[in-house]
Amino acid sequence: GSVQIQSAASGLCVDLPGGDTSNGSLLWTWDCCGGETQQWAFQDGQLVYLPDPSKCVDLLGGDTTNGNRLGIWDCGQGDSQMWGFDSEWGTIYLASSAASDATKCIQIGGEDVGRIVMGPLSSSSAAKSKFPTVM
Repeated sequence: GSVQIQSAASGLCVDLPGGDTSNGSLLWTWDCCGGETQQWAFQDGQLVYLPDPSKCVDLLGGDTTNGNRLGIWDCGQGDSQMWGFDSEWGTIYLASSAASDATKCIQIGGEDVGRIVMGPLSSSSAAKSKFPTVM
């Protein structure tokens, strides 16, 4: 099923600007509208862009330094595209960081409103997501 990924802090949703599926296109946040640029699904540990299921959320360059941007890329099985969801914390984390301490999470907004970046796992609301079902 299709979901929107919504920030618990800002109420904004993960969005692919203009629906541009070129490799490396950066993700941002936008008002939740249920439009196709906000349609995602967890499939086999990947966050798939449903309007073009060959594209997945990717930690561009695989660099887990906090603040690095997330974008869209051809789906593969690399560590930079494998995500987990912690329902207790409400966080999406890079699955490869789970082997150590699962401390690398997707941060929506926070200090850089509108940007979607890698960040530390914390109780900060910028790292918390919720998944309202899209009709």
